[in-house]
Amino acid sequence: PVPTRVAPRRAGDPPALVADPTHAQTLLQWKATRSLEEIVTTAWRWMQSGRQKNALQVAHLVE
Repeated sequence: PVPTRVAPRRAGDPPALVADPTHAQTLLQWKATRSLEEIVTTAWRWMQSGRQKNALQVAHLVE
């Protein structure tokens, strides 16, 4: 499981997050192919693997 911690909103954080793709499906005829749980799990595994460090270095070079 992904560890969680409840904390106050940080500067720049959105006031609300919506994880229901129904509106996008209706408006854009787009359908989500991954669940929120799958997205968070794979993102967490990627962060834990350390591969994000290389991605951030490449992104910095592009800027």
